Amino acid sequence: MPEEGEDIEVEKVLITDAIKALELLKLYEMQQVDGNKQNLQALERVSRSVYQRRSQRGVQQTLQGYFRRTGAAGARENAT
Repeated sequence: MPEEGEDIEVEKVLITDAIKALELLKLYEMQQVDGNKQNLQALERVSRSVYQRRSQRGVQQTLQGYFRRTGAAGARENAT
């Protein structure tokens, strides 16, 4: 047990692993005889949020890669 005020290191979860886990949870809930529609709706909302986050990060990484490849970032810094 960690002492009070002591930080616990947690392994970073990849977004692809998070998506797989959400899909598995949705499948599990759908297979239940007494499956709860509200649970499925909540999982769907979380899934949309994660997919949106993944899309936003992909665009940001693509733009950063573009500027690195073209040297535009360095040219901007030298111009100021």
